[in-house]
Amino acid sequence: MAGGRAWSVTPEGTGLTCLFKVRDPGPFEWGPRADRVLLDGLQVRGVGSNAFRPSISTQPSLVSWSRPKGLAVAFVDAEGRKLQEALVGGRTIQDLTPFSNATYQDVLYHPSGLALALVLTDSRGSQIWIESNRGTDPKLLVWSKEGTIFGPLAFRFDGNTLYYGARLANGTRVIDAIDLRKSELIDQLWAGKRDILRLAPSPSGEAMALDTGTGCSDRKALLAKLDRKSGEPLLPEVSAPTSVVGWLDQTHVLVSEGGCAQAMKLWVVGIDSSGRVLQAARVLVANVDRAAVRVPDPTPPPPLPKIRIKTGFG
Repeated sequence: MAGGRAWSVTPEGTGLTCLFKVRDPGPFEWGPRADRVLLDGLQVRGVGSNAFRPSISTQPSLVSWSRPKGLAVAFVDAEGRKLQEALVGGRTIQDLTPFSNATYQDVLYHPSGLALALVLTDSRGSQIWIESNRGTDPKLLVWSKEGTIFGPLAFRFDGNTLYYGARLANGTRVIDAIDLRKSELIDQLWAGKRDILRLAPSPSGEAMALDTGTGCSDRKALLAKLDRKSGEPLLPEVSAPTSVVGWLDQTHVLVSEGGCAQAMKLWVVGIDSSGRVLQAARVLVANVDRAAVRVPDPTPPPPLPKIRIKTGFG
């Protein structure tokens, strides 16, 4: 998004095309089939489809496209107290809130579209739950032990693994995971000293692109091989804030340079066969206000594993 318009460009820097005019991009997130985009006020615009939803006054704090077709958007309200769903094709809002006495920090659709993972906090502390896509049958997956606070969520594309960030009571930040097929925890796939702001698994699930920091002014994009080490910067020579936009394919990540309402550069960063960052990153485009990777989810969607029991402490 730049200059009041939404644009598309290939990863090679060719085929620059104006898609439509836009006043406020809002989340600017593409749906799972890459044929619709979410804008300010839960507005949906179709690109290659007739998908449409008008803009309303609601300003969500968190959003997640439904899957596999993108017929709705799950979102957390600005106060973090309600989990709701906006249907594409009209103004309908449905409530999915499992607990009225909680504050919600993240929501994420499972790749199957049949469930939602949630991070919430109530009087018992920080927890991760999973519930049906109708907001029913909530199951507790991970609960806080001695002050652990859970952060962003990400599913592996096969739907069998749920990754999550956590800040331990001793100040260490980690990426843990849940094997949903076995209901087992996988501890400390990554460890660092800064808060985890975003998780983006590679298409194969063998690597993780992530943002760390306190916010837009100091965030740094890293690549982790999920080998219990701290990873490496995706743009090591850049001093400005950097952020993961998304994976273009298994060996290329789109990374932004800049932040806090400043114009950004978009870089294409290569990853070698051993999972290391290549130094020959290249600028794709500059003077960008907002960016997103327009890559459809793999098809067919994976099934939802049967989750049998509570998983354990985080």
